[in-house]
Amino acid sequence: MPIFECTVIFDASAPVSVEAGTPEEAAVEAEEKLQGAQHLCNQCSNTLDTGDVVGVHVYSKGGDHKLLDTTLSGELGRELETERMRLASCGVIALANTRESARKAREMLPAYRRGSADDVARAVDREMLLREAIEQVAKSWDGRMFNLRGCDVDIGASIREQVLSLTATKG
Repeated sequence: MPIFECTVIFDASAPVSVEAGTPEEAAVEAEEKLQGAQHLCNQCSNTLDTGDVVGVHVYSKGGDHKLLDTTLSGELGRELETERMRLASCGVIALANTRESARKAREMLPAYRRGSADDVARAVDREMLLREAIEQVAKSWDGRMFNLRGCDVDIGASIREQVLSLTATKG
């Protein structure tokens, strides 16, 4: 079983080594091992009072890489990173403009899929459907004359070319 180097954080901190299967188990073990041990002798502490445990930092053996931070700031940092990824997923989905790119853009971890990403996906789907409908109309255009405000206007070829250029998809 791996050995983890941990620092249990009070209002001060104390290092402790524990043997555990995961960083999460190491954090629990370290906190239990030092619970209530956060004290100094009366002569050393003078008027210093230590408080309750506020979290644990778990490091790889040797202490060179932090694996887990159970303090409030560590928890908030993880939540912030998740929200950042949720926001980024909306941008990635919004930039998808073909069926294939839309399918790939929507492949994500469930933790990053929220209502906003689904809303953006629905808007992209509507845009793709509209573009496909416009392409169908433009391809079947027969060049008929239309009467616009009393004037006969030939909008056949030039409008068809304009519509097709507007609906051209990016690779």
